[in-house]
Amino acid sequence: MRVVVFTFGAGQMLTEHTSPRAVVVTLLEGEMQFDVAGEPNIMKPGDVIYLAPDESHAVVALTDCRMQLVMVDTEA
Repeated sequence: MRVVVFTFGAGQMLTEHTSPRAVVVTLLEGEMQFDVAGEPNIMKPGDVIYLAPDESHAVVALTDCRMQLVMVDTEA
């Protein structure tokens, strides 16, 4: 398991990509659009999104924000 905290300025983005690990995203501060497999989700503090391994996703910070990612290896 790996935990990472990202900080974004308003307007910053991550283009569509995937991760080989399962990921649990929690928005800690601010507001962001988090697209999963092309479907937009507006996240507010406390919202959580689960990403299966290799699921495509992209991020746009609507305000200054901070998010936590917990990446989990799904192989035994």
